[in-house]
Amino acid sequence: FNKFPCAYPLKNKSAIDVALKLRELFFVFGPPKILHSHNGREFVASVIYELKDLFPDMVFIRGRPRHPQSQGCVERANGVLCDALGKWMTLHNSSHWSDGLLPVVYGINTRLSVPM
Repeated sequence: FNKFPCAYPLKNKSAIDVALKLRELFFVFGPPKILHSHNGREFVASVIYELKDLFPDMVFIRGRPRHPQSQGCVERANGVLCDALGKWMTLHNSSHWSDGLLPVVYGINTRLSVPM
């Protein structure tokens, strides 16, 4: 597990689009040991299970949607990303969040964090 977020714009949340993007991500960084879903339809479709054919050691588990105890870290990361995207859009006078996604994720991943 790491806190190196990756984000990609998708035109929709169809099973095939999500699976193709996850496949691309896994071939770049390697598959996770555990793929944790929030019960979204796009993750329960058979296409996602085909990822297990490519990466048979990967375990697929589901958590309750928007359940802070099981998904708190992801929800916090989403909040940071949304806040940063909003600032980027304001700064660049843009209404297209997808244009700012890659530079914002790059900024998040390259910022220095100070240990507490």
